[in-house]
Amino acid sequence: MTGVVDRLERAGLARRSPDPEDRRRLVITAVPGAFGDAFGGLEKAMAELAARYSAEEQAVIADWVTRTAEVLREQTRQLTARGRRSG
Repeated sequence: MTGVVDRLERAGLARRSPDPEDRRRLVITAVPGAFGDAFGGLEKAMAELAARYSAEEQAVIADWVTRTAEVLREQTRQLTARGRRSG
């Protein structure tokens, strides 16, 4: 993943910034306008959606998404390990 973000950053399409809630993490964001009109509608729609939530609510949503991804990765590892043992 780091290599992908490195390439996006070098191309001027994304940037990294420290996560204000957790110093161990980085927040990766698209550079506004970097993709031209290709994602203009999506960018506007997502900005409107995000504007519905306070910074605190957005932090809770981000935490939930992060923790959900962690649970899914762990469950995938467990299923893969079980499959190797039984196969």
